[in-house]
Amino acid sequence: MTPLPTYNTRNHPTRVYPKEATPRISVTRHTRPTHREHRNRPTALTLALIIVAGILGGVSVFAWDRTGSRNGSGALEDAMTQRDAALGELATLNGRLDGLRAGLTAARAEATALRDAVAQAEAELVSMLGPALDDGRYFGSLIALGAIQKPPRLLIDIEQWFTDQEAIAAAIEDGVIAPGEIIPNGYYIRNENPRWRTIEIDPATGVTLKTYPFADPSQPTTIALDEFGELFSAYEGRFLPSSPYWIAVEDGTVVAIEEQFIP
Repeated sequence: MTPLPTYNTRNHPTRVYPKEATPRISVTRHTRPTHREHRNRPTALTLALIIVAGILGGVSVFAWDRTGSRNGSGALEDAMTQRDAALGELATLNGRLDGLRAGLTAARAEATALRDAVAQAEAELVSMLGPALDDGRYFGSLIALGAIQKPPRLLIDIEQWFTDQEAIAAAIEDGVIAPGEIIPNGYYIRNENPRWRTIEIDPATGVTLKTYPFADPSQPTTIALDEFGELFSAYEGRFLPSSPYWIAVEDGTVVAIEEQFIP
């Protein structure tokens, strides 16, 4: 840009620059800190105190951390001890449970065996029971007597009674004695069929006894059915149970029982 010439009062030409073209000059001033600024600066002593405080704080934090760590380690040990105790108790309970299971298995096996034995006994008993008896008079051995049950029943093994020459003939026929031999006491009992018969008893049935110690063959004694049931149970294996009996059957029911005297 070409400056415009001007003249001053003394007619000396000077150069005038446009306002926009006037160069700007920045001036930097150098100032000195005041007394207050000097006091705000940290001194060496202050820095030392700050460093010492930091060191002491770090030691305190380290000590607190070590204490907390020790407390946490103790709690962990306690938890592990409790866990081991719980595991031991669980093992004990498992052992008891195994024992109970074994006992239950044995009990089931025993119950099964008992059930099978009962079923087998029932099958054998059924096979031993014969058909019902027709009306008539029968001889045999009393196996069991339920005098007070409702209705009363007896279990009898039907046999045959022989005396004198008929006894000798029957014994020879069965091969018990040889021809020419005699039968002791003159009687013989044959049992061809081992099957038993269960028969209902009329509660009003009387029982006639003929042997010692309850009666005499020459003077028979008749007692009630329930009394006979008590004597039959009390002398099991002796006297009354070992004697043979005659029973009278009417309409499928026993109406009379008579003891057979054995010489």
